[in-house]
Amino acid sequence: MATLSKLPPELIREICLHIHEHDLDQPDNQQNWIIPQKALASLCKVSKAFCNTAQPILFRRVHITVRRQNLIPHNTKLIALLRVLIKRPHLGEQIRLLKLSVHEAGHHWINRLNLTKPVAFIPLEEDDFQLFTNAAKRESWMGDLSAHWDNSFLSEEQVLLQLSLAKMPSLNEMQLAIPNETISSSMFSHGFRQAMAENKVLKQLRAVHMHGFPDFIPEMRYIVMRELQPFLFLLQPQVTKLHVENCLGHWEPIAWPEFAQLAHVKHLTMHNCGLTQWDFDIFITACRSLESVAYTAHPIGSHTREQESPQNYVAGLQRHSHSIKDLHLVVNPKKQNEMWKAGYSSFESFESLESLTISPSDFGETFIVPGTLGPKALSQTLPKSLKHLMVKRWCWPMRIDVDWLAQAACRGELENLETLDIEYCLSATKDPISMANNLRTELERIKGGPITFFIRLRKLGNSHKDALW
Repeated sequence: MATLSKLPPELIREICLHIHEHDLDQPDNQQNWIIPQKALASLCKVSKAFCNTAQPILFRRVHITVRRQNLIPHNTKLIALLRVLIKRPHLGEQIRLLKLSVHEAGHHWINRLNLTKPVAFIPLEEDDFQLFTNAAKRESWMGDLSAHWDNSFLSEEQVLLQLSLAKMPSLNEMQLAIPNETISSSMFSHGFRQAMAENKVLKQLRAVHMHGFPDFIPEMRYIVMRELQPFLFLLQPQVTKLHVENCLGHWEPIAWPEFAQLAHVKHLTMHNCGLTQWDFDIFITACRSLESVAYTAHPIGSHTREQESPQNYVAGLQRHSHSIKDLHLVVNPKKQNEMWKAGYSSFESFESLESLTISPSDFGETFIVPGTLGPKALSQTLPKSLKHLMVKRWCWPMRIDVDWLAQAACRGELENLETLDIEYCLSATKDPISMANNLRTELERIKGGPITFFIRLRKLGNSHKDALW
């Protein structure tokens, strides 16, 4: 420990940042904050120098669990956090990412969920409990909001949460873990909603992520569209990114007024969702000018994909065809009867498109289908602006399609193409390195010289994690 305390400040900071970035590249609801936050909390105890460096980094990510039933005497973790933010406002200014879990479980569940740091590393102080007995103490902490504190479960949660959020002026991103049940809007007070509408709080918020509750209770991992409604007020004009995960559709053509809050969203991601064309269009129509869209369907299978064709989803995106630069569309994770036979022709109107990710399962037996293109050259069926093309879940029997696409790129029909990225399903008997070399050699032979774009092959394994060659 003595040796550690003598490290130069620059190195201490690099160590802390490396720990902090442990799994930030993982999807939101798969990030494991416990390991890096525990390590940072331990470093705070090494020396004053370590504490001064590690503690602000520790507070960049905060996880709060809000109760929805009066089964716990008090939300002591939230009280302790608020006290620190009041006494040490510079730590509140460090908070960039907030994970907010809504749960109505008992004491055991709250303790388990609040293991996520830094809340669990803040010890309670004896005078924290004076909030419940001392009106003067409440007023010194809460100001005008103390008038809303009536010692009821609901008022306690609303006031503590509103005060805590007001102490996070630099908050950039909020993740909401929502249980699979009808959610009331009572978690946020009317006063907080009004303050959001008047841009008095969370002025730096730029991204909102909503997903089903994590893996503690598998059947609670999915939410339906109506359960998003109470939280859409967070999408104020400065919020340009919305990520929705594990969401099932409403299955009725209803355009709820609350979805008008999506007007300023430019980057929309809907991952692992089961939305009909009507559901999908509610999101797409509410947005005025999308620059990136990602939609991946629920992998288990539902009636949605049996009724909907991928063509319907692209048709809904046509209103944004002049602005979309990045499109990721996987409607049929598994082969279904409803297939899209139109080849690539549906993407030619996306004149600003630079990055496209698609799946062969959305295109029938072959996903280019040369016979459907008629006299059109490939350069007329994909936008000339395209720089990056990724093919998901490509299978070796479809190699003629990739060969044809790559050869067309070599002939200059896709003059701006920089990357052809293929994620493939292949038996263990096929050597992936040999496959990559053979494809590159064949393409260079056809062109008569080195190819000008990068080919990357990824093997889709049982773990669904990519390996790069």
